[in-house]
Amino acid sequence: MAAKKIIVAFEAGTGGAEEETGALEALARETLALPDAECRVIPPAAWGAQGTYSEADLSDTSRQAALLQQQFAWFESHRWGITPEAAAGAFRDVLGNPARGSLLFLYAFDRQRVTEAEFKFDRLYTAWVPRANYLRPALVLAAIAFVVAALPITLSLLFPDVLRGGWAILDLVALWAAGTLLWRGTIRRLRKYPLEQCETCGGCGHTNRFTSVVTFNCEKCGRDLSYELAHNPAERALRVRQVKCPYCDGQNDLHGRRMMYTCRKCGVRQRSNKSL
Repeated sequence: MAAKKIIVAFEAGTGGAEEETGALEALARETLALPDAECRVIPPAAWGAQGTYSEADLSDTSRQAALLQQQFAWFESHRWGITPEAAAGAFRDVLGNPARGSLLFLYAFDRQRVTEAEFKFDRLYTAWVPRANYLRPALVLAAIAFVVAALPITLSLLFPDVLRGGWAILDLVALWAAGTLLWRGTIRRLRKYPLEQCETCGGCGHTNRFTSVVTFNCEKCGRDLSYELAHNPAERALRVRQVKCPYCDGQNDLHGRRMMYTCRKCGVRQRSNKSL
């Protein structure tokens, strides 16, 4: 019995409506004579291949070679971790689609191999923590602190005879609570997690901003863990990158791991050019 296949189709062009994806999948299955194969279409924005393509591009080998390199890089680092050599061996054909002004690059993989590659990538996923994860809560807590401080003072000015001398005590308590909230919830949060990295999305060009904290999955149990990078470059170079999982006691070696991130605008998972 022949191994089940999965077709991966990269579209280069302006893209189209989501409901048209089914037609592209059917075309890919018919071209490769794999009617029962699972098919996944990678849109142009996901791998930076937006533009207009014509039938003439089918004979432009240099342009096709450049696009193939982008696809190999996508396989290797953006999602599945499949090497360029494996991707080149799985490449089958390139089709022109005049109606959409696009090209369609077809790959056929063994389904089990792709499933294992996806699982391995997700298990060893190491990602920058977005700055917004700390910035937005800090701003919300600052606003709450302002309300906590301003509300009793405002009420004491509007209704001075309600509590009389009690307003002074209430105002002091409110100021103390607001100061504590502002220090612990805003200032310490922003000082502890400074802006460390900027990454420009290869697909949509959006600039993503991240903190010095990374998250990763334990290699043994798969639980989500976090790790804070040293702020000083010299200290970072000397720092031990062995992280012990508190759940299973498994040792995780982070040295040399390539960082990943998900673009906050287009949602595409990508590899950073930086490593731990």
